[in-house]
Amino acid sequence: MLGIGSDFTPDIQIEKEIVKIEKENFKLERFELPRTEAIAYMEKLGEPYKVELIRDLPEDAVLWEGNGHYYKVFSGPNSEYPQLTWEEAKLACEQLGGHLVTITSSEEQDFIESLDSTTCIGEWSVWIGLSRPEGTGPWTWITGEPYEYTHWADTEPSGDGSCVAMRTKNYGYGWNDADANTPFAYVCEWDV
Repeated sequence: MLGIGSDFTPDIQIEKEIVKIEKENFKLERFELPRTEAIAYMEKLGEPYKVELIRDLPEDAVLWEGNGHYYKVFSGPNSEYPQLTWEEAKLACEQLGGHLVTITSSEEQDFIESLDSTTCIGEWSVWIGLSRPEGTGPWTWITGEPYEYTHWADTEPSGDGSCVAMRTKNYGYGWNDADANTPFAYVCEWDV
């Protein structure tokens, strides 16, 4: 049995590995590829899981260079996608291998707003992945990311609901706490 202060405790081993990695001074390089080239690249690297994730993305999902994630707005009644309740939208995104969008910076908010020109956010509110799971208490992102950035509309949150929808362009794309049973369009995000 290992004693206190032993060099073999998991925390000490992790710290030693971190120091080792830092000394190796690896250079991280970020680059982007079109879908077909990304699939070929991941196949070459022997990454079948990432190949599968990329292949499963909707063809019209949009890459944001800010974090390398893909996004797609599934918009309202005049599209092929029906409006859904928050739980239905959550499940729809998960079935596609993603999650309801988490907007954790003003830059990401701006990017989501920029999708409006092709996806009609301006006509319909869209569900995002922010909620109060118990109906009260702190707001929580569906992914567990820290809840720090906000973009609440004026007078929001008003206490009307436990889930959050991003309002239309007419309301500055502000966030609104809404009844989870209200059908809205929704935005999915993939962290490929």
